[in-house]
Amino acid sequence: MKKINSKEIAICGLLTSVMFIIGILTNLISIGTGKSIFQVSDFLYIALLAFINPFTSILSAIMAGILTDLFGGGIIFIPITIIVKLLIGVTFILLTKVTPNYLNIFISYLWIFMYVIYSYLLFDFSLAIVELLTDAMQYFTNTILALILYLYFRKINLDQIVTKSFYYRYQVKKQDSIYLKKSRQSKIRSIIIKYNKNSGGKNMSRIYHSKLVNSTEMIKEAHAKKYAIGHFNINNLEWTKAILEAAQESKTPVIIATSEGALKYMGGANVVVGMVNGLLDSLNITVPVALHLDHGQSIEMAKKCIEAGYSSVMFDGSHLPYEENIAKVRELMDFANKHEISVEAEIGSIGGEEDGVVGEGELGDPKQAAEMATTGISMLAAGIGNIHGKYPEWWKSLSFDTLQELQKACKLPMVLHGGSGIPQDQVEKAIKLGISKINVNTELQLAFRDATREYVEAKKDLDDEAKGFDPRKLLAPGFKAIKQTFLDLTKVFGCQGKAK
Repeated sequence: MKKINSKEIAICGLLTSVMFIIGILTNLISIGTGKSIFQVSDFLYIALLAFINPFTSILSAIMAGILTDLFGGGIIFIPITIIVKLLIGVTFILLTKVTPNYLNIFISYLWIFMYVIYSYLLFDFSLAIVELLTDAMQYFTNTILALILYLYFRKINLDQIVTKSFYYRYQVKKQDSIYLKKSRQSKIRSIIIKYNKNSGGKNMSRIYHSKLVNSTEMIKEAHAKKYAIGHFNINNLEWTKAILEAAQESKTPVIIATSEGALKYMGGANVVVGMVNGLLDSLNITVPVALHLDHGQSIEMAKKCIEAGYSSVMFDGSHLPYEENIAKVRELMDFANKHEISVEAEIGSIGGEEDGVVGEGELGDPKQAAEMATTGISMLAAGIGNIHGKYPEWWKSLSFDTLQELQKACKLPMVLHGGSGIPQDQVEKAIKLGISKINVNTELQLAFRDATREYVEAKKDLDDEAKGFDPRKLLAPGFKAIKQTFLDLTKVFGCQGKAK
């Protein structure tokens, strides 16, 4: 038998008590004034349905309702109370997949009018009319209060706070680290507690709460709705900050990525994860953000990034014989699935060179694509005539025939590497044919270079009186150019405004 979570019991008891107290106060007011006063405790129930375990919410509401009816002498209403509370909760849960939660509040609470039918069946028409007026006032009061409370809870990310506190499952890993796995109630990846075995049993380090999300869901939605998520490589704090700010301003889900070279430049995976999570918190970023390893050359590097807190990784085994490539992908999937991490693989090879990774530009094989899809990867990169870096003058087009064959074979979201410099019409056509993630690096670097060069050529860095030598001023035009390039590209990709 599954062990009951004692903290869930504590939450249930707390909610039951709060709603019962509100119910008692309402009954006392009713007795004191001699008038029928409608209940308002339900606003807490329906506001919390979107944030905590629904079973806990429903059970709390039912118990509080029963206790309130007993206290007020309304024993005859207990059966309908149980039915109504249950229907409200079940309706809210079912509607969550198809309608926004703020609308679910108003729709699910319509069940409160069942009290009118109940009163008519048990008593008479006149009492049913009185009940109708009472329920109407109760409906509007509770739904408005619930909406206000829901919006507040959403603003403070209550689901993340509750998930962090109550729903993470512990799994002990090597090096005395504990990784708190993703809750079924949230897309938040993990909290990592570093535990020192020499500390005498005391936790000696910080707790990291990660807002990073697994990229699988955003990629799947993009694939289904025919747009592409932008993957943008980062190189330092300011670069990352510029991309996150642009994503938040344009309500755009985004994948930020580091190559192995950028990882070394920035001080390693732990530094990158800490920096990104710090920026997500300090900038109050609410759009979905995934942190991705780009062109991981070994299983060991991918695992190291996963353990550090990356939410997505790519294993690039395209330089290996195909059989060795797919065997290593399967090995990585076993590890990644335990941590609920999305994985990207590659067949064929992308032309050109990026951070020391050189590709010959081989076109992907549809048969290999179909087999690679069976490994459980979230997305597939394949050579379709694309090139890393600046495209040479002789380059003409992507191979759309190859892309169609690959998509038909694997039926997975496809990744377009070397997205910098491809004509807009070709990008749009590629998206329609199955490209759901587009990698951008060179285009950001060129935008940064050109804006910085313009600042220097204008000799603004030599203006000592204006302190033009200040690195924050010297580099600001470059990062502004990165933001604008991000906005221009994501508009073409069709992902702007798609953040939930």
